[in-house]
Amino acid sequence: MKRFWEIDFARGIAVILMIGFHAAFDITYFKHGTYIDEPLSYIAFFIASLFIILFGISMTISYARASKRLKGKELCLKYIRRSVKLLGYASIITIITFLAFPQEFIFFGILHFFSTATLLSYLALRIKAKPVVYLLFTLISFLISLPLMNIHAPLFSFAGASANIKTFDYFPLFPWLGVVFFGMFLGTVFYRDGKRQFGIKNRDSKVLSAICMAGRHSLLIYFIHQPVLVIFILFLPI
Repeated sequence: MKRFWEIDFARGIAVILMIGFHAAFDITYFKHGTYIDEPLSYIAFFIASLFIILFGISMTISYARASKRLKGKELCLKYIRRSVKLLGYASIITIITFLAFPQEFIFFGILHFFSTATLLSYLALRIKAKPVVYLLFTLISFLISLPLMNIHAPLFSFAGASANIKTFDYFPLFPWLGVVFFGMFLGTVFYRDGKRQFGIKNRDSKVLSAICMAGRHSLLIYFIHQPVLVIFILFLPI
């Protein structure tokens, strides 16, 4: 299946930014025992938003292509398997962080979110709505998140952001599901029926190819880069 290099490139840029931010966070946390300064922490929201928007775009492309060759149960199983795979990776992260950092372990991080969002976005794509509907879903998701911010019950923490949650990685369904829907809006506009709706030249560059490669393997890089960074940083004479 043909990949769109510009999406891989954008995801590759997000990967590079993610590694840079996590390196800064790890140096601050493990070497100085503090958290990264709040203004810089907003960079993390930009990086996460880029990943999640690209997830929404990719879901529209994937669904448009898959629905042409798979029907009913087979199509559903495709996304259930993808969701379970992501949940498996997420569960490993939960176990490792719980053992290493029980007070701040990751219980609903970005991989947990992607696992859930895979199924929810599949259901949303099944309605085959016009792009404006997904834009409306975006707005509704952000509106839903507002009252949820005032609910501090642990059982509801996966649904809405809470200021009292202590965890290294936290991506509740609301408002982040709205970011997915915004990506789906972009996907249905610019990649309708799984086809690019605009002209763009292919670029032949070693640097671009390397960035695109990082984008294609973003899940693997996400999963292994933190242990590598932590081990490296712990041995730095800082």
